[in-house]
Amino acid sequence: MKREGRDDFYDDMSAAQREMADRLIREFNRDAEFATGYQGAFAGILHRCGSFPSVAVYDVDKCLEILIEVGDADHSTVMDVFCHTALRGMRYEGENGEAFIHFACNDAACYEEAEEIDEFEGVLLGLVEHNGTSAGMAGYDKKESIAVIMQRDVISSDEAEEVFRNLLSSFTSKNAPTFIELVDGYDFPTFTG
Repeated sequence: MKREGRDDFYDDMSAAQREMADRLIREFNRDAEFATGYQGAFAGILHRCGSFPSVAVYDVDKCLEILIEVGDADHSTVMDVFCHTALRGMRYEGENGEAFIHFACNDAACYEEAEEIDEFEGVLLGLVEHNGTSAGMAGYDKKESIAVIMQRDVISSDEAEEVFRNLLSSFTSKNAPTFIELVDGYDFPTFTG
């Protein structure tokens, strides 16, 4: 769903989510699409490698919570509905379509085809799904990735941003790593153990 012309687009979004959605449109991708009905699950901006545009990214667990609340159904039923409507539907959304992240997904089999960056292992957020990919992609925290670069190279944040931009352009496959600029204060599950 495109943001333009929708009076109810911001329903169920926090002020920080609204600000981030506007920033995505204003600074990165004016054609970015947003998931209908999942505004409260908007987690931030997904920056993709290569020449792919940045897109909206949604928290799968929060999407499921929304469906459970709206549909008064159990988790298994809701997961089937979500996979059929949202995740399968992604295949047809184009490069501006939204993405979804499984925060703290620690199933190694999910990452078999994903390109990963070893030095950012500590800032991995989870598995990202976006249309046009044959498998999930590793999703890293953008802010924390830049902090790793700053510490590694002992450089300023501006210099680290430049190194980061060069890193983004160095990958070309559709399963390349992604970097998520999280909504300020976004509460998400983290890896344990």
